[in-house]
Amino acid sequence: MKRLWLAGAVLAAASAPWAAEAQIAGLTPAEICRSGTSRDGSMRHVADVVIGACNQVIANRAFTGTSEAEAHRRRGDGWLDAGLPLEASRDYERALMLVPNYDEALAGRARAASALGQHAAALRDADQLVARGRDYESLGLRCEVRLHAGQNLELAQQDCDAAVQMVPQDLDTRELRMLVLMRRGDWAGARRDWAMLTRSEPNSPFAAFAGALIARQEGDRASEVAMVGKTPVQLRETVRRRFGRAGLPGEYKEHPNFIAFQSAVADYPAVTAATANQVYGECVRGSTSGLKQVAACTQLIRWGGVQPSQQLGDTLLVQQAVLGSAGLGTLEALSLGMQLNPNSAFGLMLTAQLISAFAPTDALATIERAISADPSLVEAKASKADIQMLLDDRSGALATLRAAIVEHPARGELLHKRASLYEDTGDYDLGIPDLTAAIALEPDNAEYLNGRCWQRGLANRDLQAGLADCEKALVASPGAWHIIDSRALIKLRLGDLPGARADYQKASEIGDASSLYGLGVVKLRMGDVQAGRADIAAALAKDPEAGDVFARIGLAPAA
Repeated sequence: MKRLWLAGAVLAAASAPWAAEAQIAGLTPAEICRSGTSRDGSMRHVADVVIGACNQVIANRAFTGTSEAEAHRRRGDGWLDAGLPLEASRDYERALMLVPNYDEALAGRARAASALGQHAAALRDADQLVARGRDYESLGLRCEVRLHAGQNLELAQQDCDAAVQMVPQDLDTRELRMLVLMRRGDWAGARRDWAMLTRSEPNSPFAAFAGALIARQEGDRASEVAMVGKTPVQLRETVRRRFGRAGLPGEYKEHPNFIAFQSAVADYPAVTAATANQVYGECVRGSTSGLKQVAACTQLIRWGGVQPSQQLGDTLLVQQAVLGSAGLGTLEALSLGMQLNPNSAFGLMLTAQLISAFAPTDALATIERAISADPSLVEAKASKADIQMLLDDRSGALATLRAAIVEHPARGELLHKRASLYEDTGDYDLGIPDLTAAIALEPDNAEYLNGRCWQRGLANRDLQAGLADCEKALVASPGAWHIIDSRALIKLRLGDLPGARADYQKASEIGDASSLYGLGVVKLRMGDVQAGRADIAAALAKDPEAGDVFARIGLAPAA
């Protein structure tokens, strides 16, 4: 759904001041932020360091050699690398508000939306990038988005085919195409891409495991066993998960770093109330070696003393980032971290959110474990509802939220999320009261106000009150295109066609295809038939579903 997309997976670390003193000798925060988390450059930094550096740049407005938009985009990349797509999406959104045609931010927002399971939103952004410039990177991104959505795999292959034709040597695109071909059952085609990957990267565990799957499909048991043997034991579950083929993350005790980390934890003094703040500083700021930093984080998690949830979020996420800097992938880091602190509800929740886009059944089992470990973790219950929606279990998601709201009546995000489910089925009589209750808890929350404004516009009721909601939301979040789009609908309902046209025009310049469709509807009503039809045609070319909301509420023009 279009309106409440920011309500995806809610994380306890949502506003955490990451690594406020992140520094690397000889580099300024702006240089660290600008260099980002690229894996192929000479200045790769782990996600928490980049996030901390970008925090300093943004907070101090120290944009020397960079810009505010780039700082937000780089911080978004850091959040995404840390497995926090919701936080990433907020930074990408801010970057796009500042620079509407910022391709890198748009690509980042697409990947964040895909990770959150918001596949339609991800596809809209990918379509926009392809429309701007049909290069191999934008086509590869759209292929990836379609693959993760599990729909339109034929179109996904067409995108990957075109990208490979443009740059045949790009291995990432060939990996994507191989996965698409496997999903489509074209094992002969998958074998051709696999052979090229194997020639280029003969020691790749990804290619070895792909070869095992291909051999299995061909009934070649000996080759299957040989290929699995080439995949390091400690990587097999991680690689399997890339294929979405098997269970929860396995144990990684055989990883060569595990014993070293385990010993460092054993040598680190147990945390007490008197030492907790000092240990938290050693964990987050990384003033010690990597081993000792992980030990500090782990002992703090094991201590279980009273900590703000923000600090707990920092602690776990920094632990994962440091493990990642030791050469582990994100899932490996989560799995190894959970071996060090196996009862961490927050760690289980992060794992579930990370794997939900491509293994939702496994994610549901993991989030259940998180809730069992800590029944008070509201964010885990919200994430469970998200995962249930990925599995098309709407009744289960509503039941989860209903029970969570009874247990935690003062948490507005639960009411907001349930309202979004009611919106999908047109149950505005249920959605609007939930939003009203959420606003009573947080009167200046722009997303809650926008949600009520939008649903009032959809329902065609209390329009002046809806207009007031949108105006207040824009005070809290100036320039947010989705709120301007909601206000445009209200003005259209009220008959303020010039006002609606101005709002749809502005929203369409930075938003999605539905805003452009709305602009076309308004132009038709104002008698500008040629321009109106052109806008509607352009919107449908970008997104065939751009007019669905207008059709559902009776505002689509006659064919």
